[in-house]
Amino acid sequence: MTYDYQKTSRYFAQVADDIKDIAEEELQSLGAVETRQAYRGIYLTANPKVLYSINFHSRLINRVLAPLMFFNCHSDRYLYKRASEIQWEDFLNPSQTFA
Repeated sequence: MTYDYQKTSRYFAQVADDIKDIAEEELQSLGAVETRQAYRGIYLTANPKVLYSINFHSRLINRVLAPLMFFNCHSDRYLYKRASEIQWEDFLNPSQTFA
């Protein structure tokens, strides 16, 4: 299965709300493109080299998340249905936990 971040090179950098403006500037200076501020973070596009640079050099972001899929969620059942489409064994084996 190919996930959204693999198709689009779009990621989400978590950052405190009060420093989003300077964090966005920092991400752009590190090579991120198509940045857009959102609730609790910044969406960005980056190739693998830039992504590694951001993770290594950024002093303002907390972490970078790689979205597996995007969809409008209208109910808990729909969320469960879409989450069950993810091949979780790509990320965890049965002996691992989320924690």
